[in-house]
This record gives sequence, structure tokens and C-alpha cells, in this order.
Amino acid sequence: MSPSTLGSVELWSRSAEDSSAEHRFAGTGHETFENGPFSGFMDMRALREGLYVYRIQGHARHAYRLASGQPAVEGTLILGCMLDGVGTFGARGGMSQTWRESGALYVVDPTTDHVLYDLQPDRAWQLVAVRIEIEALAQGTDRAATEVLAAVRAGQDRAFAHSLPLDRPLRASAQALMTPIYSGRMAMLHAEARTLELLALQLDRLAGRADWVSLTAGERIRLGQARDALLADLREPPSLTALAGVARMSERRLNFGFRTLFGSTAFELLRDARLDLARTLLAEVPDVPLKQVAFRIGYADASNFVKAYRRRFGVTPGLDRRLRAD
Repeated sequence: MSPSTLGSVELWSRSAEDSSAEHRFAGTGHETFENGPFSGFMDMRALREGLYVYRIQGHARHAYRLASGQPAVEGTLILGCMLDGVGTFGARGGMSQTWRESGALYVVDPTTDHVLYDLQPDRAWQLVAVRIEIEALAQGTDRAATEVLAAVRAGQDRAFAHSLPLDRPLRASAQALMTPIYSGRMAMLHAEARTLELLALQLDRLAGRADWVSLTAGERIRLGQARDALLADLREPPSLTALAGVARMSERRLNFGFRTLFGSTAFELLRDARLDLARTLLAEVPDVPLKQVAFRIGYADASNFVKAYRRRFGVTPGLDRRLRAD
């Protein structure tokens, strides 16, 4: 996102259909958003050369995007924890990932293009992320840590994104950074200590994921293409066999790749995309019959649609529509 100097300037933008704004951070900064696409705050802090931490919290009534203003220097990785919210993240021109309320540990390579966060409305969003410049950090970090970072990035020929489920220790560590207990001169020391703790937990999780590293760069790209093909037509999606053909791999390898890269099977990814679209349709067209919504997203049986919707959102589609209209 910016050169490896503590005084570097970062440009970020936030936008929705009807508004946009830009924000500059010079090494360390805090911005409170009260008007525009979402309300909340974003701050970034330069802790040492090659090590930065970000905290973002927001909420909006409409879908919005937060984007970095420039690619990062070579050898940079973003390791973050999505604590709340629903949306996608990734790098423009590269693979994107979806996360949900359960949270996610994620990795983004921001060196070839802008980092993008696309957020769904009516969901509070919290994020704590660590930005690492591997070469600079290697000066004061043990070899094992830099080897893990190098392995994560090895073989990448384009921007990429990856996510894993967020476990309890990672969530607790990230939440401690989101709600610091110190201010004044102790705040920086506390932030650095907590950030290094979070980084250690992140690296430990990544070091144990040899299955992800075992996917080649080409396989990750083709799996992204298969996912795009799966979601292109939610009413009549391609079969698993057809998706395997798109990815040029066996169905077993395809299933392994989907679970590894996207955190869910092809069926789960399709189901959630259908239900997310249904929720949007119910909000945008309040009078549309539930049977029509079910048919549009690929459910031949409206009762199955209602059951799936309730499992996904905790309420029936009819009740959800009434609650959101109030």
C-alpha cells in the first residue's frame, strides 16, 4: 500500500452508488466517518519499519466499498482478521474472497493492484489487519516467521486472496487491538505488543496449512474462474463435472480446492449466494411473491427456499421483509 518508510502517505477511498470520499494517512492517522457511504472509523499505525496495523469499524444502510489508493511495494502481505460483517475482499484484478459473521483470518497480496473491501448493508463491520513488508521485517524477526511469510507468497503470479476460519485465540487477540485499554504514551507500546501477538497467531495458523500452499498458482486462478462460472447463473448453475472442466482438474481436487481457498464447498457457496440475492430482492421489491423469488434464484420448491432462508438468516423471508421495512 505504501513504501517502507514510517512517514509514507496512504490514500484510501470509500464509495457507494451516490457518494464517495478520499482519505490520506501519513504514517499514522485516524479518520472518523459520520456522513457518506458508512459511519464509523478507520485508523492505521506505523509501528516499526515494515510493520503496520489497521483498525476499521463501520456500518451502512447501503452497499459500499473501501479501497486502497495504490499497490504496495514488492514483498508485502496483508494478514487480517474480519471480526464482523458480510462482504468480499481481495485485490482488483485478482481473486476475491467472501466472509460472513463468523469471521475470517485472511491474506491478501496487495503488490500488483489495489486492495478492495466490498461490504453488504445493514451489517456492522470490524476489521483488524497487519501489513507486513517481508524484507524489512526480516531484519528483526526470527527466520521461521519470515519463512512462513515467504511460503505463503511463493509462486504467486498475480494478486491473490485467501481466508481461513477465525478461531477463538485469533478473535480475542484482534479484539484486544480493536478495543485498546491504554492511551497516551503507553498506547504505542501496547499496540505494538498486541500486533506482534496477533501476527504470531496468524503465522502459526498459516504454517499449519500445507494443503493451501500445495495448491499451485495456476490452480488457484482456475479455481477462481470455476467459482465465477458457478455464480454467473444462480438459477441454472453448471454441474460439478462442468466446473471441474473449467478448472481443468478432477472433481475431488476441485472440492479440495474450494474448501481450501473459499472455506466452503461449491454447493455451500452457491446456496449462500442464492440466499444473499433473495434477501436483496425482498428488500428492493417488497411486493414480489416469495414463489417468484424462490424460482429466480433456483429453488423449484418455495418451502425448501423458506427453510434454507431461515437457516441462513435466522428468520423466514416473509418476516425478514417485514422487519426490514419497519
